[in-house]
Amino acid sequence: MKNFLSVIAGVIVSFVVITLMQLLSAKLYPLPEGLDIKNIEAMKAYIENLPMQPLLLLLLGYALGSYCGGLTAGLISRKLRQAVTVGVILTIANSINLFDIPHPLWLTVVTIIVFIPFAFAGGRTVVSKHPKHEI
Repeated sequence: MKNFLSVIAGVIVSFVVITLMQLLSAKLYPLPEGLDIKNIEAMKAYIENLPMQPLLLLLLGYALGSYCGGLTAGLISRKLRQAVTVGVILTIANSINLFDIPHPLWLTVVTIIVFIPFAFAGGRTVVSKHPKHEI
């Protein structure tokens, strides 16, 4: 049960951190007035014309959120497997998001591979400090 709860806690922490980073990005780079976010073509055109900074901020949020989620899972479970599981769940959630909202190709590729290594690093930060850790 502890392992399951560590993954749930890690995913929740990840979502909170990612959401906070997205709110910061929206504050720094607000959507244009009148943009219909449900219109895929309008969103695609908007995202294609975004400057690099908000896209990098989004990527930073994903990396930071994944790291914090892996750290949380590692703190609770003391196992790397739970931290990596957080990364896998975030990768799946991101893949679903990529189907709903168009992203530049480079960002699509990078976001698919960012979650698991950063979640692992977060878990490793905690688990490596305890000699009796399990993988």
